Amino acid sequence: MGSLRLFFAAPIPDEVRSAAARIQDELRPQGRQVKWVEPENVHLTLKFLGATEAERVDALAACARAVGGQTAPMELVLAGLGAFPNIRRPRAVWIGLQAGQEPLAELARALEEALAAQCGVPREERRFSGHLTIGRVKSPQPQPELAAALAEGQDVAVGRFRLDAFGLYRSELQRAGPVHTLLHRLALGATPH
Repeated sequence: MGSLRLFFAAPIPDEVRSAAARIQDELRPQGRQVKWVEPENVHLTLKFLGATEAERVDALAACARAVGGQTAPMELVLAGLGAFPNIRRPRAVWIGLQAGQEPLAELARALEEALAAQCGVPREERRFSGHLTIGRVKSPQPQPELAAALAEGQDVAVGRFRLDAFGLYRSELQRAGPVHTLLHRLALGATPH
């Protein structure tokens, strides 16, 4: 059956997606070396799995469904711009999480633990930091114009929404960019079946 490139993520509602696209448009003139994420691909990554055997999909989803059933829905507020590792030499441009970071981080931690214990998925070394990646920098060189624009946008409000589900997604790399397909929708606060 082969392997699939998989990740768990929280979906973003259309109005927040539109706000993120407007921010990308405003940053585009300053970010000449940036590959902007297609608006339909913007999401809050909870756990990147990478290449995974296709026959493991249902077991991974079952594990995550149990975690979702024990996690309450949450309010998330997206605001502020930044970059990893920093705005002076950006590799990834992001929109931050102003409210809801703790419950989202707890969901990511619970998912991480359950996947490691029950499905043998390796643990992530880096600490979870909820954010929306909106662009990836092609070459890691100083970009003073982009750094200035990101600094000015540290307080920009993007949107608020209630997260009541997350998903297991497949990412297919194609010439025009990745295509993300929802394989399993996993409710928060629901009793696992």
